[in-house]
Amino acid sequence: MHDPRDSRAGSSDERAPDDLVHSVLDNLLDGCQVIGPDYRYLYLNEVVARQARSRREDLVGRTMLEAFPGIDDTEMFSTLRRCMELRSREQMENRFSYPDGSEGWFELSFVPIPEGVAILSTDITERKRAEEAVRHSEVEYRGLVEHAAAGIYKTTREGKILRANPALVKMLGYDSEAELLALDSIADVYAHPERRPEAIERFERGEDVQVELKAKDGRILTALVNGRSQRDGPEGRTVFQGIIQDVTHQVALEDQFRQAQRLEAVGQLAGGVAHDFNNILSVIIVEAQLGLRHLDADHPVRERLAEIKAAGERATDLTRQLLAFARKQVVQPVVMNLNALVADISSMLSRLIAEDIELWIDTEEGLGNVLADKGQMEQVLTNLVVNARDAMTRGGQLTLRTWSTTPGADFLRTRPELTSGPHAVLEVQDTGEGISDEVKPRIFDPLFTTKKAGKGTGLGLATVYGIVKKMEGHIEVETEVDVGTTMRIYLPIVDREESSKGAESEPPPLAGGHETVLVAEDDVRLRRIAVDLLEEHGYTVLSAGDGVDALEQLRTYEGEIHLLLTDIVMPNMGGRELVDRAREPRPGIKVLSMSGYTDGEEGTLQKSFGARGVFHLEKPFTAESLTMAVRRALDGAPPE
Repeated sequence: MHDPRDSRAGSSDERAPDDLVHSVLDNLLDGCQVIGPDYRYLYLNEVVARQARSRREDLVGRTMLEAFPGIDDTEMFSTLRRCMELRSREQMENRFSYPDGSEGWFELSFVPIPEGVAILSTDITERKRAEEAVRHSEVEYRGLVEHAAAGIYKTTREGKILRANPALVKMLGYDSEAELLALDSIADVYAHPERRPEAIERFERGEDVQVELKAKDGRILTALVNGRSQRDGPEGRTVFQGIIQDVTHQVALEDQFRQAQRLEAVGQLAGGVAHDFNNILSVIIVEAQLGLRHLDADHPVRERLAEIKAAGERATDLTRQLLAFARKQVVQPVVMNLNALVADISSMLSRLIAEDIELWIDTEEGLGNVLADKGQMEQVLTNLVVNARDAMTRGGQLTLRTWSTTPGADFLRTRPELTSGPHAVLEVQDTGEGISDEVKPRIFDPLFTTKKAGKGTGLGLATVYGIVKKMEGHIEVETEVDVGTTMRIYLPIVDREESSKGAESEPPPLAGGHETVLVAEDDVRLRRIAVDLLEEHGYTVLSAGDGVDALEQLRTYEGEIHLLLTDIVMPNMGGRELVDRAREPRPGIKVLSMSGYTDGEEGTLQKSFGARGVFHLEKPFTAESLTMAVRRALDGAPPE
């Protein structure tokens, strides 16, 4: 019988140990190679051959230097030599360059064995490429963050700042990111730290939040923050990442725009009210004058009529202020110097202020000229001085100052109504009570006042605002409670000589005449008074209720019409269009406009009618001013 062990010994399944090892190594997923002491390839599997882009038979039996010239200068060969000599285990990542210029990355493990050194190799090329892509993405992301115009930050949920880009550091006025990171919490840069929890809730709902931030130097910034929470790091902690945009200038511009819209709406209302009120005042004043003419000096009603006339004349000041605020007052700008303005009325201003207020005047020599209505600028300065006086209930110092400046780009960006170029500045500074933050937004509203009843109309600053805007200027207010207020007016400097100060000679007023006058006025009562008054002075008078009616009479009236007396603002056809069309049928007709109000941007006498040879009568008028203006228009040469 055969020994079973003999049967097993002769079995075809039994393999020599070397064959079994080679089978295992040949089927590994990683590369395996054995390098002899002379650095000759004793064994390598197919994986290594693929990794080397070669064949097994081309490598086995050859030295590494023969197969890959120059390999002895590589870090890999140095590690192999150290392992061979010291019989030490080593690990490394090796970048292998192929003849075609491409590269592969391998993780190598060096293991000393009796025959030499076994090297196990894992291809990590794809992993390295992914890591490189991540690094590139991180570098690109860091570059975007570092050079972004907006502030970018990351904090813990508790508020500890972990990252802040240069834009945020600069925005908040810190010297470095480290200085900002040293703060206990991002709440330290909130102007109102108690509002941060509400902001976090809104961030988590995906909302953008507008907050006020406090810079290192105490400046308050309005910022729009876009923040999102996310998990970060191996512990998965919650962090906040956010983008901060400084919208301080934008918000200021929006506030200015809203205020301008509100004041424009109020101005339209004020202008309309003043227009109608002027007509009413003209009726009151003229009727009172005519009544006084027919009463004896000792008539008991005479005193009452005189009071009515005086009240009407006082009321004209209110309408002028309303129209000045509404920027619808007919003005006559001239080239003037603010230094001369201050000098001309300084003595009058001294009488306006109390004895315990010291008046200081500081004017810049060689100040450029501006284009402005002298009477209105006097009104502006007077109103500002009176306002300052009333704010200094315990006395103090009132300073009038003039100087010139050329506003820079940053200054102009937040003051769009200002033009570029040199400006003359008129400054009125007091050491009074100052204006609170609650009151400041309303100081230019008409009829708004903080003074006691009977102490103010609420039209002073509203008038100043309207006049300055009318003259293409800008008014700025700096104020602090219990410290004082500075009102600063900017007007564009013009490259023209100051207008002559000599008084123009006026032709002597005549009582009446014999010419034919066409009166165009939509207010029935005012039209009747004008007609009666002119007829009383010998004129032949035609009347029309609007421009259309007046133009028809100019075309159809058979006799000569010497003068057109027309209101500027009328329904159907206003005075401007009527004046333009009146000279088609009547080329030589004289024109006298009458209004205290203009309905558009052409608010100056020169722009509205002066260039067309038209005289002007301001409402409300008196009997004398009407008859004088009619006579002057009929006799005088057309104004230039």
